[in-house]
Amino acid sequence: MDNRFGFKDLALVVLLVAIIVIASISLVGAKRQSSQISDIAEDFEQMQTEVARLRDKIEELGAELDAAKAESEEVTSTKPIITPSLSQQ
Repeated sequence: MDNRFGFKDLALVVLLVAIIVIASISLVGAKRQSSQISDIAEDFEQMQTEVARLRDKIEELGAELDAAKAESEEVTSTKPIITPSLSQQ
């Protein structure tokens, strides 16, 4: 019986260690990627909230503009137009 540690045994140990290292790096990368995706999702939700707020503000300003335009048209339609007469000079 030959109980010596041979080249094949060394190659198997090196391959096993390499597989463990690669799997560990892969897990760390997946965790980092998951964290980045979570941050992006949070930023996206904040942007959606900001866009909704801006959209509401634009609609509010549009309504105020329409009201001011209607008021202006009402004032100009009821106000008589006075033109200077040439005979009064």
